[in-house]
Amino acid sequence: MSAPTSRRRAIAKALTALLPLASYADMEKIRTDAG
Repeated sequence: MSAPTSRRRAIAKALTALLPLASYADMEKIRTDAG
């Protein structure tokens, strides 16, 4: 169950844009889980 790289990149980009108040550590964890 691997999503296309472009989709993962878009998800990470969206998360970064939508969660500007999240701490860097939390952001890395979310991006890792998403990717």
